[in-house]
Order: sequence, then structure tokens, then C-alpha cells
Amino acid sequence: MPAKPNLYPTAFPELENRHHKAPERRLLEAILWRAVSDSLAGTPSDHLSQCDIQDAQAWLFERGGAYPFSFLWVCEALDKCPFRIRRAVKDLMRNGTSGGYRRADRKVPVPISVS
Repeated sequence: MPAKPNLYPTAFPELENRHHKAPERRLLEAILWRAVSDSLAGTPSDHLSQCDIQDAQAWLFERGGAYPFSFLWVCEALDKCPFRIRRAVKDLMRNGTSGGYRRADRKVPVPISVS
């Protein structure tokens, strides 16, 4: 029986290079950014339903393990602290402020440092 492939982020050394952003790393950053952005949307719009917002929040705050493309897996691949990201998102959801984020003109939080 063949061995199961290692699907954890550490199996992808190209994601470890911090100076050159591989396409895979940019994809994971986009996934994380979109989930945070959708979670903080608050109200549905033409391009974002209430279901989309709830799905993004469920993905960010799920208690499951680090399976491929889970929140924990993406954070590990990007060398980000999932607890700090979750705390910042919760703070922004509660009162619109967080020490690790600043507001942009687009009314979407811009991460300064969450690792």
C-alpha cells in the first residue's frame, strides 16, 4: 500500500521562501485575505451574500485540524499566527478597531503585522 502524501504546508518548500513569493504562496495569501475581508463585510451586498459572510467566518473560526486548505493549514504555510489573526478579526467584528490593523480608504482592514 503506498504511503499517504504529506499534504501539510511544510511539504511545500517553495512556500518557505520569504523573499520570492511563489504563485502558491500568493494564492494562500489571497484565500486568507478574502476570508478576513468577507468576514468583516457585516452586511450582504451585490457580490457578497449573507451565506458567503457566514462561510468565511466559519472557515476562520473552525475548530478542526490542519487539513489541506483549512485556516490552520493556510496559516502554517504562510508562517502566520492563527490566534492573532482570529483575535484581530474578532476585535474588528466587535468594535471596528484592532492594534494589528489599520483602516484603508476601501473600508477594508489592511494587515500590518499578524505573525
